[in-house]
Amino acid sequence: MWSPSAASTALTKVKFTPMPLTSMIWSPGIPDLVGQGSWPSRIAVAWAARISQEGSSFACECRWQELDDEGAESYSSIRGRDVVDLVGKFLAQAIVAQKLVAHALDRSFMFVYTGCALLASTSNSDPKTRKQALRDDRAGWTAAERAEIANHTDNGSWELIDRKDVPPGRGLVRLIWVYKRKRNGALRARLCVQGCAQIPGVDYEQTFCATMRATSLRTLASLAAQRGLAMRRWDFVAAYLQGELEPGEVVYCRPPPGYETIGPDGKTRVCRVVKPIYGMAQAGRRWQRSLFPWLLSWGSTQSYSDPCVFTCERQIKGVSQSLIIGCYVDDLFVLYPDDGLDSLYTWFTTALSSHWNVEDEGPVSDLLNVDIATDADCILLKQEKYIARLVDTYLPEGIPSSFHKNHAPAADDLPLRVEEAIRAKETGVAPDPAIRATYQSLVGALLYCSTQTRPDIAYAVGMLCRAMSCPTIDMLNAAKRVLFYLSHHRAVGLRYARAESTPLTGFSDSDWASRRCR
Repeated sequence: MWSPSAASTALTKVKFTPMPLTSMIWSPGIPDLVGQGSWPSRIAVAWAARISQEGSSFACECRWQELDDEGAESYSSIRGRDVVDLVGKFLAQAIVAQKLVAHALDRSFMFVYTGCALLASTSNSDPKTRKQALRDDRAGWTAAERAEIANHTDNGSWELIDRKDVPPGRGLVRLIWVYKRKRNGALRARLCVQGCAQIPGVDYEQTFCATMRATSLRTLASLAAQRGLAMRRWDFVAAYLQGELEPGEVVYCRPPPGYETIGPDGKTRVCRVVKPIYGMAQAGRRWQRSLFPWLLSWGSTQSYSDPCVFTCERQIKGVSQSLIIGCYVDDLFVLYPDDGLDSLYTWFTTALSSHWNVEDEGPVSDLLNVDIATDADCILLKQEKYIARLVDTYLPEGIPSSFHKNHAPAADDLPLRVEEAIRAKETGVAPDPAIRATYQSLVGALLYCSTQTRPDIAYAVGMLCRAMSCPTIDMLNAAKRVLFYLSHHRAVGLRYARAESTPLTGFSDSDWASRRCR
């Protein structure tokens, strides 16, 4: 473990003079926090300096030094408008280093680096490749891989065959590892088929798989608030592996990376996949075709407006009880009034657990990138975390000081900018590929916000969508303006409260803000 003296020695190599460390910074707790977890040899020495410059676009800066295995040094820095922005940006960068020594150059930054030390040891960045995963935490990710292989073995997902037994003309599809840290910090390695390499009509036929609509999520939240229903989330463990392929539906795959076996002919054996695996083009459909019939056979009724919503009503000991179930791929969003031993909810979860491999994830806190909170007699739907991620992705320099909280999401001239972009396309002017890619990605993310919890940006996003194929730099700036607005008002959301009467209420003139506020 690095000591304060060793870290101070490393700091002397810095090419600029840092502020003096205070005695309070090196409290006994910080080195202990940094030492938790398994760390390879690369080291990062990080520190921060508060910047106060007249007219600058940032308020604080974080700088750090990295030493690789051969002792080569590199220096990096990031800037932010406030401490909270800086923390998020630094954590995203700090994951690159496999060992972190925390420094603070100002007493106000101490909590920043205490937090970095805590979070860096349980990185919130998922490995992109198997090589990276094994470099970061070989023991942890290897155990996760073996657990996934065990799931497939128990499920009988594939049969190992010799290469010569693959039918002529059938290509081999790759299996790839996808790594994910769950909300509770557990490591999960998912083995996926590279579905884009599957051949339609050969490896699969139909692929459509319904998902619960955004309007259904809001409707269920409203019902929960009005009826005082509890909301709970159930997760199917390795859900797709619990589905069934159609008779004769087979996919031939290369073995999982790192778990290859050699056949008698000296060649790597092939996986003859006979059950759905994540990534297969038809896997979602096959899983849904297994789950939905079971829900119907249990006695629930499928909604006509949304096939992913089921309801059930029964008389139990003379008392009428109801249950509402929302399905989103491998998650169940269950609403119920009571969870006693003789309740309909208990009957349902007992049957569910006996037939499927499921986990009770407790009260619903988020679903579909929507934060769900219960406050007294109301349900709150927000997207604070999602908006924060968008800001980190698309606004690395932060929110400009020229944009104030009272600014509307769209400027008065937005319709004119849209017309100009469309006219440029009609005259043969090709949009810049980089601008188009960024614009389409950002507007798509904003569209998700507007259709989930933020109707206040619906007009602006609707106008932006008209120029998806022909954005200009002005249109990209207009899209960023919407994100500026969301960042300032990220805590705004939908509130569903219980009411004695429920009159039908509607609103119109959705562009009011853009026409009357500047």
